Amino acid sequence: MNNKICAEVWVMLERPRGGRVMRQFFCKDKAEAIAKVAEWMDKAVKIEVIPA
Repeated sequence: MNNKICAEVWVMLERPRGGRVMRQFFCKDKAEAIAKVAEWMDKAVKIEVIPA
């Protein structure tokens, strides 16, 4: 069983009543990290990808 993490993706979102919230995703490969960025691109204030 290979549970190696390729990258962390952090997504910052605006809350409707003010403030911000961060969501963290662990991606197993580069394609999954790119897919996660594409999924949140239009909704996020900021996206960070941190290679593991």
